[in-house]
Amino acid sequence: MASLAACPALLPLLFLFFLPCLPARVTLQTSNLIDHVCRLHDDYNFCVVALASDPSSGSADLTNLGFISFELVLANITDTSLYIEEQLAIEKDAKTKKSLTDCLQGYREAAEDTRAGKQALTAKDYQRMSIEALAVGTAAGGCERAFGGPPGRTPLSPRDRNLDLLSEIPWLIAAMLH
Repeated sequence: MASLAACPALLPLLFLFFLPCLPARVTLQTSNLIDHVCRLHDDYNFCVVALASDPSSGSADLTNLGFISFELVLANITDTSLYIEEQLAIEKDAKTKKSLTDCLQGYREAAEDTRAGKQALTAKDYQRMSIEALAVGTAAGGCERAFGGPPGRTPLSPRDRNLDLLSEIPWLIAAMLH
């Protein structure tokens, strides 16, 4: 039997023969992985900057990018919840206080949805992960509606927009993993 070294022309043929045996979800090179995820996002630049803000994202596979994205969502929720609590402490207007309280409740629920999304990712339940990521995004819309005015013009609009954009990332990753 001839050795493979004696027949270098056989190597490409062997590669083509075994190509169908490779996993269906071939992992993209990490430098391209963030780009690949973010090309599907509503705001490419926001997505790239958000994921790249975590130093471990450069070497992360898609699953780990999912965990990173949930951590980014949770950090946003925590920061915004603290901000809302500060605003509640100084706000005098009863209507604004009610709106802020509603937003705080929505953000607390979003934190639970984020934790459930991470658990779903751990369990490789990508459909549930997707549902939880979508639920997180509804907190932002609910907060906007709590103020009763036009969306994008509330005291929390920039924070709500960030949460909406951040929650889109694990949702996209869930779809890619599914």
